[in-house]
Amino acid sequence: LENVARGRHRMVLAVILLFVCLFVCWKFVDCTLPLCSIFVDRMELSRRIVGQEVVGADSELENFVTVVQIWWKKPHLVHRRIKGVDTVENPSIPERTMATFTRCGATADGGTFRKRKLIDRTGGCFVEYMWESDDRFICVPTSDDSEHCFYSRPYGVEMNTDKNDGVKVLQAFVFETSESEGAVDDDDQKLLEIFSCKLLKAMHRWISHKKGSLKLSNTLSLVNQERFWAHYRKLKANYARSLINDWTERSPAEKTVFEDISIAAYLLTIWEEERIEKGTTKMQSFVDLGCGNGLLVYLLNSEGHSGFGVDQRKRNIWDKFSSVSQLKEMRIDFTGNLDWLGKPNWIISNHADQLTPWIPIWATKLNDCNTFIIPCCPYDLFGKYQRQHNGQSHYRSYLLYIQEIMNSLDFSVNQDLLRIPSTKRICFVGRREKPCENVELKVEAVLSQPCGRPLHVSSIEKLADNSDKKSNTGENDPSRNCNNLPRSFTDELVYRIAAYLLQTKRLKRIRLDKQRVLTWNLGGEAKISDCLLLLDAEEKLMMKNMFGGFKTLLKNNHQTFQIQAGKVRLRDWSTVEIKHKEMKKTKPCWFDSTHPNGCPLTSDKCPFLHTYIF
Repeated sequence: LENVARGRHRMVLAVILLFVCLFVCWKFVDCTLPLCSIFVDRMELSRRIVGQEVVGADSELENFVTVVQIWWKKPHLVHRRIKGVDTVENPSIPERTMATFTRCGATADGGTFRKRKLIDRTGGCFVEYMWESDDRFICVPTSDDSEHCFYSRPYGVEMNTDKNDGVKVLQAFVFETSESEGAVDDDDQKLLEIFSCKLLKAMHRWISHKKGSLKLSNTLSLVNQERFWAHYRKLKANYARSLINDWTERSPAEKTVFEDISIAAYLLTIWEEERIEKGTTKMQSFVDLGCGNGLLVYLLNSEGHSGFGVDQRKRNIWDKFSSVSQLKEMRIDFTGNLDWLGKPNWIISNHADQLTPWIPIWATKLNDCNTFIIPCCPYDLFGKYQRQHNGQSHYRSYLLYIQEIMNSLDFSVNQDLLRIPSTKRICFVGRREKPCENVELKVEAVLSQPCGRPLHVSSIEKLADNSDKKSNTGENDPSRNCNNLPRSFTDELVYRIAAYLLQTKRLKRIRLDKQRVLTWNLGGEAKISDCLLLLDAEEKLMMKNMFGGFKTLLKNNHQTFQIQAGKVRLRDWSTVEIKHKEMKKTKPCWFDSTHPNGCPLTSDKCPFLHTYIF
């Protein structure tokens, strides 16, 4: 019995001793972890150059600041995994991140701090902070999810001047602890790829442009990009493949489908944020005027929003959407009553051409109605729009005209740039914050603006008919050599014919400069009669009413096409001798914006304008 009692006492003492040891260890770890954290935070960071590019002595710091902003706001131009970014100006910096900046040599007095959330193609996000001065920037990535963090080490780029020959050099660098020098891990490999192969070369390309030629535009600035890309991925996964496979229209399937998916995702994001702001779950209703193929209506209906589309001509693909969407073929009475519109929350105008300036007027007459407008071909209220703003292009002047109409009707107007494969991607979001007073007076004032001619029923009927049939005689007969065709119609035909020619692969290697060689697809050639088969019956009839017909349209687009011996092919500007290199460029380069391989000439050699809009 004594031995049993002694054994029990020893066991109790052992258990007590074990708990005491565990408590001491816990306290030790609790006390030493902060010390370890302080030690790590104060550990010396060394800077390692991972790449450099010579940019020339004439490169200015102002251009460097601009290209830093391009990388900060448009990282997808360099890193294809990134789909969107939400930025924050003057953020609060976490203490540990601030300590990292300090060890990298960045101070609050010497620069500006920024914050952004990067969204990848799978929906993952991570946060990155940046310190920026006039000639250098340093970024510190942070993420709780290492799977979505593309890189984990601090990095940066700076522009220095070589003391010997005065040339300016862009240098990319990473920071690492002294213990990790010489070691190459996965993160290091990612950074080396990004900086030496992508980011640095992109910044070198951007900074080499002349001062003022870089234009930084804010795309998707009115929406939360994380929400936008979530809607975009959902729409793409649910609808894209089946729509492309079953496409029956003449327009390019992939371009059209992904363009409307992006517009639908934008509207769904705006409407979701509107419901959150108002604290309601009721889905918004809409009417799409000039709905065309009806795809946008189909996508919005499929996502639970009630609404219908209207167009003056039925499309073949409407039958595919009939089980989900209501698409109406009807002639719109511009000055009649609007009972047929119902009471929608939003009126949508997506490249509606002649209808565009009327959308704010009709939304005002409905009063509690918002508008979403993507202007395209310039029409005023009663005909072709004539430029009113000096120093602006025709398109920019037209945008100002539409915005003036919306402002005069008491809309709260915001402008944004969409992420769609189109040259006309500026949109207006007009919200009605309070009911409009004196509606009739304000509408009458808009109708009597200088851009709008006196109200005549015959003019409106002519516009509603969308007819270009004019008398062949008389001093008022307009030119019929295809110049008065709607621009959207001409652009669509040019794109369609070019895509047809590019189906034939004829690759040519073109040396752009000492460092770059471009593999460029010349495309094939086809008889003009074969290209004419790409038009439907209505388009052929429209071309028949023009002097010179289809061949004249191709000749008018001589920048894109070359016609020889009754055959058409893409023009190869790399073989053309440019005589006037210093001429002022005003017309955009079609190849730079549309050809899959870009323009075969650099911006300084091309006779047309390369517009660097990021």
